[in-house]
Amino acid sequence: MFGVSRQAVAKWMSDGVPPDRQVHLAELDSATELLERYVRPERIPAIVRRAAPALSGKSLLDLASQGQTAEVLEVVREMFDLRRVQP
Repeated sequence: MFGVSRQAVAKWMSDGVPPDRQVHLAELDSATELLERYVRPERIPAIVRRAAPALSGKSLLDLASQGQTAEVLEVVREMFDLRRVQP
């Protein structure tokens, strides 16, 4: 998704994530944490791969791979926004 090699990821793990990738990685991490909190693990792959009309037929994975990580986080937050539930 980030277009980097395994060696680059290993370097990120030992030396830290490069500054130009930190925001994107943090946004995906936050979205992932929400999914893990509210969705059964076996359902997450289907959710992130499903094309959604609200996303112009794209999936969360499509958005993330296009660098639209802020949008991914926003959509995932909206999915679990309990304020939208009517009493």
